[in-house]
Amino acid sequence: MKKLIYLLLLIGIAACSQENQNQALVSGKINFPQEGKPIYLVKIEGQSAKVIDSAFANSEGNFAFNLSLQEPDFYVIDIYRMQNKLLLLHNSPIKIMADGTQNGKFEVSGSEDNQYLQEFMTLREGYSQQVGELQKSFYGREVSDEEEAQLQAKYEEITKEATNKTKVILEKAQNSFAAIQMFSLLDIENDLDLIEKIHTNLAKKYPASEQIKQLGKELEGIKKTAIGQPAPEIRFQNQEGKEVSLASFRGKYLLLDFWASWCRPCRMENPNVVRVYNKYKDKGFEILSISSDRDEQAWKSAITSDKMTWNHIPDLSANHTISMDYNVTAIPMTYLLDKNGIIIAKNLRGKALEEKIMELLQM
Repeated sequence: MKKLIYLLLLIGIAACSQENQNQALVSGKINFPQEGKPIYLVKIEGQSAKVIDSAFANSEGNFAFNLSLQEPDFYVIDIYRMQNKLLLLHNSPIKIMADGTQNGKFEVSGSEDNQYLQEFMTLREGYSQQVGELQKSFYGREVSDEEEAQLQAKYEEITKEATNKTKVILEKAQNSFAAIQMFSLLDIENDLDLIEKIHTNLAKKYPASEQIKQLGKELEGIKKTAIGQPAPEIRFQNQEGKEVSLASFRGKYLLLDFWASWCRPCRMENPNVVRVYNKYKDKGFEILSISSDRDEQAWKSAITSDKMTWNHIPDLSANHTISMDYNVTAIPMTYLLDKNGIIIAKNLRGKALEEKIMELLQM
């Protein structure tokens, strides 16, 4: 009997231990608490976010969230709609220290995974600020070819530095779930082997994670649209209702241009694309634009306004099927295909687009 009780006790301890492993406690202290104002815990679900819980700080500024989680995942802690941070929650307690004011102090401590995540987020915020300042320097005004080249060179310098610093963090965090966030500052083409290696490790560690499974699907998509691969077939009705297929462009160099009427960088690039098209359209160069617009009238109006006289496709399906086939996660995005429909370049813009076309046409 004593032996049975002892075994049951061990089972109970093991069960409690397993339950605790799935608990994610987020606690914190706000230096300037606001009575009656909620603190939100928001779950990141793909490109969307969902509030899953809320809490109120007591008179001393203390608050807490307690979740039961099966797998690690990303959440945002949102304090009074004035301060927020991305968190990685699983089975380790997280401590928040914040002022609760606009631009006030906001510190996160706890698990090693979150230390990696916060280090990267600080890097990414700095990178975004640098890029934003660079964009402001030419936004809304004409720039010369020389100035455009200088701006492009500066952007590439900033991006390369951010990518290299990200790789330094990944050296420490390659077995951490936080690594998923860091892929956003890597060069997908050049760093694909590194990303696949980390994904393989994480898939073994977290086989049930939906985030890891989705990443695997995205990597397969990236490999399908890598330079040197045949472009996925597209069959469509253009803006005039005429049936066209990607195969009908064989024998010409074809630029696939993913854009939208509401995309400011896309519209800023359109005059350059129009100029290149008009210059080389009779020499073996064509363009096919795929729009993410949901408003058909806005799409057609922008085509006319920007004088884009080539073939256009509205990618108006609920899931943006063509964009998904080409792994387009941000616009503008371009693919350049050779005469046989093989992908030979990506993301050509500005002066680089014309230089590549001239090289191919041997002009």
